Amino acid sequence: MATCRAPGAQELPCCFLTEVLMVMFLLPSMLGEATVVAPTAGQGRAPLTAQAAALLQWKSSLTSGSASALSTWRFSVHPCNWTGITCRASHQGPVISQVSLQTAGLAGRLDALDFQSLPFLTKVDISNNIQLSGSVPPSIGSLVELSSLNFSGNQLTGSIPTTVSKLGSLAMLDLSMNGLTGTIPPSIGRLQSLQKLHLYNNNLTGTIPPSITNLTMLGDARLFTNQLSGPIPTELGKLVNLAHLELGGNLLTGPIPGSIGNLDKLQYLEMFDNFLTGPIPNEIGNLRNLVTLIMSKNNFIGNIPSAIANLTRLRYLAASKNSLSGHLPEHIGHLADIQEIYLYKNQLTGSIPLSLGNLTELSYLYLYVNKLSGSVPYVLGSLANLVELSLSSNVLDGQLPSSIGNMSSITSLLQHNSNRSRKSAEFGDSLPLLQPIIWVGP
Repeated sequence: MATCRAPGAQELPCCFLTEVLMVMFLLPSMLGEATVVAPTAGQGRAPLTAQAAALLQWKSSLTSGSASALSTWRFSVHPCNWTGITCRASHQGPVISQVSLQTAGLAGRLDALDFQSLPFLTKVDISNNIQLSGSVPPSIGSLVELSSLNFSGNQLTGSIPTTVSKLGSLAMLDLSMNGLTGTIPPSIGRLQSLQKLHLYNNNLTGTIPPSITNLTMLGDARLFTNQLSGPIPTELGKLVNLAHLELGGNLLTGPIPGSIGNLDKLQYLEMFDNFLTGPIPNEIGNLRNLVTLIMSKNNFIGNIPSAIANLTRLRYLAASKNSLSGHLPEHIGHLADIQEIYLYKNQLTGSIPLSLGNLTELSYLYLYVNKLSGSVPYVLGSLANLVELSLSSNVLDGQLPSSIGNMSSITSLLQHNSNRSRKSAEFGDSLPLLQPIIWVGP
């Protein structure tokens, strides 16, 4: 390909330089302007011609396979009509305010885009372009009007630039599903307008900065599947607008802070697969809007707090693979909306509470590998919506109650019992979906 180079300038394709020149000279006539005034350093704001030139320069750096997605990006088409580009009016005329190129098949480097030439941007969504690499450019901090930034689902590497903290109007930041490394910058706590923070599925290390608790507008924080370590910030309870919190798949240690009880808007809480310790705090019972609670695969000890019965909207409870002990609280039967309970691989003792028979919405009940004793309650037969029941590897005695035959939806039944006199054939046609009963143990 022929190239053009001015003295001391970067070598660029002649076709690109031609397009930029055409934009500079033809765009005024498209806009009905007499002249185009180039911005000076003191102005700090680029007119539409400079913004279009920056986008064309980036286009020229991308691979040829990206051309079809950006086919309208050429001098004969007004930039405000380019694919993925939105403009708005300003005192300088139309300016580019949004770039939306999600799932566009772009391949190349994101950091080749000069964001400083696009100062009017309020929304940037360049997500799910799996061949788009490079780093998050520090120049992103110049976009002081930006309210939404989405670079998720690319192949970005490097660290999160501290300049992100300059985006005082930012309400949504999504850098998830990349290969980002380094720490979450403490300066992120300056984003006072932030409502959604998605950093999951990266390789971030270090602690969750305590400054994150300054983000009092935050409603959705997803930091799962990284390598974050250290404790959950003790002042987590300051995030009073938080409705969704995911911290799973990290290396977090220490207890769940009692301040979590202040998060009364929380609907989804996930801490799966960490190294968290201590008891489940009683304050968890204050989360009366909670629908999903996942704290499996940690090192929690002690009893399941009876205050969990306050979570009357709960539909999904998972605290398996811990070291929880004591009895299953009788008040668990107050969870009228619960659909799935996973408490397997703990050290729970005592009998299976009769109140479980009240959970008529229950579909999955996994209590295997505990130290539960006594007989299987007859009232479990009232769980007509139960699909899977696993009580194996406990110290239960007796035989399965005949009421099991009322579980018309059940497909899987795992039971440890030295008395195997009641076979699946005894239930006859009453359980048409049931696979052969699996007996586990000696």
